Amino acid sequence: MLTAISMSAIATNGVTYIVPKAAIFVAEKKEDEVGALLNNMRVYGTCCLALMSVVVFVGVKYVNKLALVFLACVILSILAIYAGVIKTIFEPPDFPVCLLGNRTLQNQNFDSCLKTQIVDNVTVTTQLWRLFCDGPELNATCNDYFVLNNVTEVQGIPGLRSRVISGTAL
Repeated sequence: MLTAISMSAIATNGVTYIVPKAAIFVAEKKEDEVGALLNNMRVYGTCCLALMSVVVFVGVKYVNKLALVFLACVILSILAIYAGVIKTIFEPPDFPVCLLGNRTLQNQNFDSCLKTQIVDNVTVTTQLWRLFCDGPELNATCNDYFVLNNVTEVQGIPGLRSRVISGTAL
């Protein structure tokens, strides 16, 4: 049963990341994405659990015949992990994450990871500013945490070139 649950978890996340176009439920609004994602996971998870249940109910005799297929899947999965690690050496992933202090910000309602920006030699506030302040003015009252902390953009998946593993930064 635990194997079946693990397989369904892997399969539902692989729909999400490997083939994002295979989603059955698609959100039309940004705020509906969580619900659509959960419904997709429920459908694909149920299918995977049903498939694993069929394999279990058929019997150990047939499961043993498929042992080499299962072993090949495990070996391919392990090789895929190493291939992904090696790929990040030559082609680092571009996955920027916006941080406010040490907290990550979910990029739903802002276009840039900045409090203010300069447009035509004039400092203007951004959409991020408007999320934490009561107005777009520079003298608006803002959330204390927003005022006391800097906004930075970092790579969410740094890759091996960043030397994070060795402890030295580039």
